[in-house]
Amino acid sequence: MRKPQLLRDVFVFGALFGIATTSSAYAQVGLALAPARAELSVKAGEQRTGSLKLFSQSEQAVHLKGEALDFQIDESATARYERDLPREKAVSCKNWLILNPMESEIKKGEVLNVSYTIRPPAQLAEGSYACAAGFTTLPNWPQQQEPENRGAPTVLATVFVTIGNPSVSGSIKELKVEPVGSKTRTPAGWRAVVVVQNSGTMYFRPKGTFEILNAEGSIIESLDFPSLPVLRQRDQRFIFPIHTALNPGSYRFRVRMQIGDKPVQEKTTNVVVDVPSPAKTAEYPFPVFSAEQPIRN
Repeated sequence: MRKPQLLRDVFVFGALFGIATTSSAYAQVGLALAPARAELSVKAGEQRTGSLKLFSQSEQAVHLKGEALDFQIDESATARYERDLPREKAVSCKNWLILNPMESEIKKGEVLNVSYTIRPPAQLAEGSYACAAGFTTLPNWPQQQEPENRGAPTVLATVFVTIGNPSVSGSIKELKVEPVGSKTRTPAGWRAVVVVQNSGTMYFRPKGTFEILNAEGSIIESLDFPSLPVLRQRDQRFIFPIHTALNPGSYRFRVRMQIGDKPVQEKTTNVVVDVPSPAKTAEYPFPVFSAEQPIRN
């Protein structure tokens, strides 16, 4: 078997999953939203209503505008909330999510109840749909509502809507090692990436572990899957930073994953940590990985 080309870049660790706008904005204006996630099963054409609670600890009154947003998980396993994500157009619930009130003021210590109504079209196909309710702080009150005058959402609640009874269909597509960053950036290590494929029309959150085993078969590092949804009909990357300092030698990366009550899936890949040549040591101070062919399960 021909040895694949060595991976020789290094990377900067990133967050597995988070919403940066929420955490930074919360520190500035003291807002919180609950629940942060709503999951509903609705019949096509049926109306469903729920409520969200906004809490404020801001020293001054905060003016808010609510709006429905598109939602997705990007290649870096980070949630994105935007007013228009073309890829999500066919599977977004944004156009049938209604918030009331759309604009309001909240003072320190107050709780603002915001109702939301889901009205899926009568002819909507069976499957899962996702969107979000976002609330943006307004510097002036009232103000013109042109898109360029709106800030980034301050607090967000993700909404998942299931129409009918779609089946779940998911599998481990790939397990690999990859660098993050490059030799021109601050080196920090390597990461493993598990690609999970959702071939069905129902989203799911897999549970399981990523493990690094040494040549003797002992587990030297183990990480749980983050609570990350795999949206319908796509491949989703799960990122696992490698924290253990791996000496030159052979290792096995193993992932075990379960979706709901379905059988546990397992995939393994043999990985070799090479000894860098003296000429490359300064340029690549971290271990050099050589990922061999995945083991057939």
